[in-house]
Amino acid sequence: STPSNSSAASDVYKRQFPNSSAYPSNVTGTFKQRYYVETSYYKPGGPVFLYLGGEGPIDGDTHLDNSLITHFMKEFNGIGVVLENRFYGTSGPFGNSSTTDELLFLATEQILADHDAFAKKAQLPGVSNINAPSTPWILYGGSYPGALSAFTIKTYPQTFYGAIASSAVIHGQLEYPQWYAPIQLLGPQDCVASINDIVDKIDTLVASNNAVAIRELKEIFGLSALSDIRDFAQTIAFPIGGPFYYPSYTWQEINWNPAYAHRDFFYFCDNVTDIAASSETTAVDAALAKYTDGEPWKNLGNYAAYVKRVILPLCESGDYDSPECFGTQNPEWWADTTTGAERSYLYSTCTEFGAYQAAHPVGEKSLLSRVINSTYTQEWCNWAFPKGK
Repeated sequence: STPSNSSAASDVYKRQFPNSSAYPSNVTGTFKQRYYVETSYYKPGGPVFLYLGGEGPIDGDTHLDNSLITHFMKEFNGIGVVLENRFYGTSGPFGNSSTTDELLFLATEQILADHDAFAKKAQLPGVSNINAPSTPWILYGGSYPGALSAFTIKTYPQTFYGAIASSAVIHGQLEYPQWYAPIQLLGPQDCVASINDIVDKIDTLVASNNAVAIRELKEIFGLSALSDIRDFAQTIAFPIGGPFYYPSYTWQEINWNPAYAHRDFFYFCDNVTDIAASSETTAVDAALAKYTDGEPWKNLGNYAAYVKRVILPLCESGDYDSPECFGTQNPEWWADTTTGAERSYLYSTCTEFGAYQAAHPVGEKSLLSRVINSTYTQEWCNWAFPKGK
């Protein structure tokens, strides 16, 4: 694949906002937007498949080699292009700066306009006469890029021939407990039931405000350093997955294509329900029974052992409560305006899409503690993007 840059596809569309005086005085007309292109399978008359990069840089995994796009290119003699989203990777309109005011230009309308302009104006290396709408351009995206794919074809139907919107999050809502519904329904049921039961017991301890019991719980997982119970609840849920943080491979990384698939979730579940665990591990199941009327916490030892063996080493410094590891309660860290994928995606989450990580309410089965709700993520939003003075 050939890496290329395009400034033709990156106009700053100030006209889409009613009050241009609200924007920084250093706004310029264009910026360079990075893309990768694959033309090996192209024959004149073939379409262009535009893969939307979404919430991350397009370095390394370009989705043009041994992916669904590859199958499309081969089948229809097409061209494949991966377009990096503005404010991700090297496609920063303001370089390495992403203040709250500058991130106003990360609005969905701006991104859709990038797609339209790119399809109409981009000059791809080695080919000619391939711009839309005279050549069919077909959008492809999954999850957040899936939503962008759907929104783009809806907004610019005269430019694009078609769009594939896989797992498209086209509906905005504040809390998103439904993210866990497929796991609850389709995950290994012995594992799921164990996690449900452990979560219920954790929430019983939290509701009791028993500081000693909560400290013992944290110590079992090796996470006594985490001062906020929500950070603890999120950390032990990492093997299951979260709509925002992904320090390890989760359910979402299960994929039909072995080249991109990860089966860590099943490895996690196999460990949680391991009937051959050592007596030292299984003894942990009774450690907190004194707080639950003598009822043991089935598979708590297995769960904690996995977290200590797989999740905790992801924190290389060993400072678990730091923002570089598992702690989130550091306003200054969130306020850093350096451009990065986490900051850009959080902005879109906070301002347009929502889908805050959240547990199912009491009375419904949940795979993560109910201390995780919208107020948890909203704190990050408030710290990262403070209101103007």
